[in-house]
Order: sequence, then C-alpha cells, then structure tokens
Amino acid sequence: PETVMIITNTLQLAAIKVCIEFGGFIHRLHGDGLMVYFGGRGRDVKDVTFHALTALSFFCYFMENDLKDLFEEHGVERIKTRIGVDLGYDKDVLWTMAGVDNSSEIATISLHTSLAAKMQVHAENNGIVVGENIVNEIKKIDKSCFTAVEDPRYIFRDPLYTQYHFNWLKAIKSMEFVASSPNGTLILKPQASNNIQHNSANLVSVIGDQKPWTSCQ
Repeated sequence: PETVMIITNTLQLAAIKVCIEFGGFIHRLHGDGLMVYFGGRGRDVKDVTFHALTALSFFCYFMENDLKDLFEEHGVERIKTRIGVDLGYDKDVLWTMAGVDNSSEIATISLHTSLAAKMQVHAENNGIVVGENIVNEIKKIDKSCFTAVEDPRYIFRDPLYTQYHFNWLKAIKSMEFVASSPNGTLILKPQASNNIQHNSANLVSVIGDQKPWTSCQ
C-alpha cells in the first residue's frame, strides 16, 4: 500500500501543479484520479479550451518521459494514465452544493461532467479523449490532431455526440512557446509569450528546472 500511495501521490502532484499553472481548478482527488475544472465567469471559451488541452498535453508528456524515467529508476514500470475531457456551456451546467453540513462539496450537474469520466475509459494508454464541444471550440490546435473514436464513436446518442482521440504530442510540438532540443526533448521557450494567467518564468519553474514531483521524493 505504501508504494501505491507514493506512486499515486507523485502522479497527482504532477497533474495538480501543471493544471494550476494553466488556470485549472482542482475540484476533487478521487482514489488515483483527479477532477479538474477549467474556465470561469468572463473567461473566453476558446482560450480556456486551449489552456486545458495544453495542460493535459504537458502532463502526458511528463508521463512518457520524465516521470517514466523517475519510476524506472526505482524499479516501477508500466505506469499509464487515461484522460477524458469535455466542455459544458453555461446553459448546460448547474453548479450546486451537494451533500449536507460538513459532508458536502460544490459540484456540477451536467451531462458533460459525466461524459468526461466515461471518455477516459476509451482513451489509449497515456491518451486523451475529448468531446465534440472541445473540437468545435478549439482554434489554436490543428483539427488534424483529433480523430473520431471508432468504437464507440458516439459517447451519447440522443443527440449524437462524438468523442475524439486527441494527439497531444502532435499538438504540443506545434505550440508557439514549445521548442525541441537537439536530442528531441521538448522545452519551453524562456521568453515565449502566451495568454495564460501566469508568465513564462512561472511555467518554466514548474515544467522545466523544478520537476512537479520534487516534494514527493
């Protein structure tokens, strides 16, 4: 159990730090999983969608590279994650207080909250599956990064709602603030401009020199 706890905490800490840097709100830690909301009142939907996919892409990159190397150094292999993400518009989402007294939390009641959890089941190892609303809104990532899930294509059938595999590696390589080193490692450009609510120096401190799992070691 202690080994499982260390692995789980390491993964969750990495996900938490990356998501927060890209404007995410950590709603719930559930077992070995995490529920994160992106967005907020007055935020541009297209920007928020891009920030969410960027955060999740960086996390997947960590999983296949830095975190993979870290775990293998300690004899731990084949650690994989799956991610599902969807977009619910204001008219389709109800924020409410669930539970009673001290056993309560703020929660969303929405088809899209439920679909995000269902989509991760259809993701490949260390993959991301997104909903149709995400694909319709995203403008800063080429549509060629999204391919419809074949089975099942529709995560919801009334109305028909398609789910898509997201090629996060292809997307992250195309981002203007990401560059490749001579050995193929992806790095953040120190002076890259972005519209995220943090400056690039803060991003580098998390994604670059200071690894997200440092405090777990």
